[in-house]
Formats: sequence, structure tokens, C-alpha cells
Amino acid sequence: MAEVLGIVSAALGLLPLAVQVAKGFHTLCKTVKTAKACTKELEVLDIDIRTQERIFINECELILHIVSSNSHEPQMMTHDLESPLWLDGTLENRVKTCMAQSYEQCIEIIKAMRESQNELLAELNLFAIVRTEKGPHESMRVAFRRLRKSLAVSYDMGSFERKVDRIRQYNVGICSIRSQIGDFQRIQSKEATSQIAESTALPSWVSKMHDISKDAYTTLDSAFSCQVDEHITHFAALRAGDCIERHRSIQLDMAIAYCVTRDSQTHQLLRFSLESCLPRLEWQPKAQKKGKQVQFTQPSLGNQCSGTQEQVLSSIANLSTIDNVCAYLEASTQAPSSADYLAYLYEASMCQHSFYVTADRKAQSLYSSNQLGTLRDLMLDGEANLSITDQFNLAVQLTLAVLQFYSTPWLRETWSTSDFLLGASDHRQQARQPDLFLRSRCFGGSAEDTDATEESGPNL
Repeated sequence: MAEVLGIVSAALGLLPLAVQVAKGFHTLCKTVKTAKACTKELEVLDIDIRTQERIFINECELILHIVSSNSHEPQMMTHDLESPLWLDGTLENRVKTCMAQSYEQCIEIIKAMRESQNELLAELNLFAIVRTEKGPHESMRVAFRRLRKSLAVSYDMGSFERKVDRIRQYNVGICSIRSQIGDFQRIQSKEATSQIAESTALPSWVSKMHDISKDAYTTLDSAFSCQVDEHITHFAALRAGDCIERHRSIQLDMAIAYCVTRDSQTHQLLRFSLESCLPRLEWQPKAQKKGKQVQFTQPSLGNQCSGTQEQVLSSIANLSTIDNVCAYLEASTQAPSSADYLAYLYEASMCQHSFYVTADRKAQSLYSSNQLGTLRDLMLDGEANLSITDQFNLAVQLTLAVLQFYSTPWLRETWSTSDFLLGASDHRQQARQPDLFLRSRCFGGSAEDTDATEESGPNL
């Protein structure tokens, strides 16, 4: 009965074989429909064959979904078994490439399934005699009983069940291969996504600034203290833009800002810089075992300071041990001094980086007013007149700030333009583009102080 299902050359690919098997199921279902009209015993066989037909077609559609770029194409093909896409060479090549070594195995399974269909169809076609021999007013079932008694028609239900069971096992094999191919596809997709994520990840200098700025806030916040009663609502500000990098250290331009009255719009500024460095483990090569010592090292220390590293460290204060950090920084940053380092900072339990506190020698006269305005104020100021160049420079600073410091203590996730501070209150009189600062949460303040600091009108 190979003529019924169509003789397919062994050289044909998987899709032509699959569509022939799908058509073979359709022929089997029609034949079983005739057979079950003769005896109720074959109704279970009809259900089994239709179930295996649906499983096979579903598996074909799922395989097509793996290789097809059009999500509607696989369903269209399984609904129309005469579609020319079943014989499309390009689609067949995609299936072969996708299935790789499983391609030939899947073809062998489909060929074996077709053989089982042919064998089952040959046995079921015996029931066609009943339709030919039945009388004009005789039902199929009555004609079958009459012919069965004369031994003209007989069947082996066990043989039917064995052949359907083989078809069921072939479907299980196809399902397993298709499932594994899907798993391989997900693994490859995950690897490709990972490679894309790695290739499109932020530059290393952005991640470096992100980590260092977190440590800078943590160490400064843990060490900060103020015993001046007139000072309220302290907060730290970090200058955005290009941070100075020399050797392996990063220099952050900082400021501690505070008000002297709760209603004051003017903030006093304490300008300084934090220069990052990593604690270095130093071992003494002696016969007697010594514990490791953690010391603060500066790669460029030898070029900037005379004397040994120990002499330099002994000459500067540990900011964490000072009772009134605010007053110390105010005195140190405002008094003329030739010292390179004012203090150092280190939080051993939470931070990887340590910091040298240095004087900000480059602070411009722009900040002599000790006033800070917000970016929101500038945007709402109808009389502000920034040139196109100044607007562009400010936009670049803002972009870099978000890129480097987003989701750090310096720039909260729900930030607004009032979180960005400018280096002077009167933007209309500035002769140069102001520096942009990021305002942190309050230092040493109550929850009320923190809320007051972050309350800056509607977000923009």
C-alpha cells in the first residue's frame, strides 16, 4: 500500500518525509473510520491513531518554530499539507543545521513510522471488503458479522495494538530529540546573550568610579562628626565630570555643605579632595613569623613627598579618630598650608578602598560666595541665559554623572533635577560653565533633616 501513502525517495529530506507521514495519518484515520463502523472493538484504535496523528503534527510544528523566522509559518504549514514550503530547500537546510547530528536519526525514526503506517494500513484495508460485499439495505456491522462467519473477513486486534504502540514510541523519540534541540538552542541563546551583555557592558572606568564613589561615601559618612551647634543639615557633594586619575588612584573633588539656619538658602562649603588607594599587605621577610600589616600606600607618594612612607603616615591624622571632623576640615581647608595630605580615611569592615584627604587647590573664585543653586532652579529661572556651548557642556556633565553614579548614595534611583547642585546661586552672572555637584543624603542628621534636604519641590 505504499502507493496510497506515496513512494518517497530515500534521498528526500526530513520535511518531505514528515509531510508524507502526516498525510499517512490522515489516510489511516479515514480507513479506521470505515473499520470501526464494523465493530465497536476498533473505536479505541481510532482514538489511539488520531492521538498519535496530533502528537506527530504538533512535534513537526514545534520543530518548525525552532528554525522559522516567521511565527505564523509553522502553523500554516501544518494546516496545509500541500504547502510548497514542505519542499523548500532553504527551510530544509535550516532544519538540518539546527538539528545537526540528530537530523539523520530523526529521518530514520520518521521512515520507521511510515513503515508501521503502511503495515497497519494493509491490515485495515481488509475491512474494505465489507463495504463492497454488503447488501443494499444492510448495515456495515451486520455485513461484517455475516462475512466474518464465512471467514471472508478476519482481523487480529493484538497486531493492530502492537503497530500503534510502535508508532507511539516513534513519537516519543521525536519528542525527545526536539526537546533536546530546544534545550541546546536555549543554552546557545543564553551564551550569546551573555556575550552581548559583556560586549555592551559599561566601560571599566565607569564601574571603577561606581565602586570607589560608594566607598567614598561610606568612609566619609562613618567618620563624619560635627560639634558646632550652629551647623545644621550637613550633606556631602561630589563634583561630577571628569575625575582625575593618576597611576592607580582616583581623585574625587568633594565638598561638605551645611546651613547655619534652617530657613537659609545659602550653604557654606568645605572644599577638599579624596584620593583613593588600596590597602597593601606588607610582609616582613624575617625568620620569625610576623603578622601581616595593613598600611596605606600611595603609588605617587615618592614623587610628591620627602621622607619615608611611615613618616608621611605619622604626620597626618586618621579622620575616623577626630571628634569634630567638620571643624577640622574647615580649619584645614581654609588655612594656608603646604602639606599634601590633610588626613586619611579607611573603613575596614565595609570598604575596599581607603582615601587620602587632600586640599582642593584648584577651587575657583567662583565658589567664594559659598552658595549652591540646584539644576531645578536653573531650569525654572526664566532669566537664565546659557549659551548653546554651556548647555551642551552641562548636558555632558549630567550624562556622565548619571552613568557613573546612578544607584549610589550620590544619586538615588528616583532622582530629580533638584539633586544636582551648581557651584553658584546666580547663574546669570557666571562667566564660565558652573561645576555640577551630586548631593548625598544628610550626614549625622535626623530623619527630619534628611527629608528636608531631599524636599525640593516637584520633580523635574
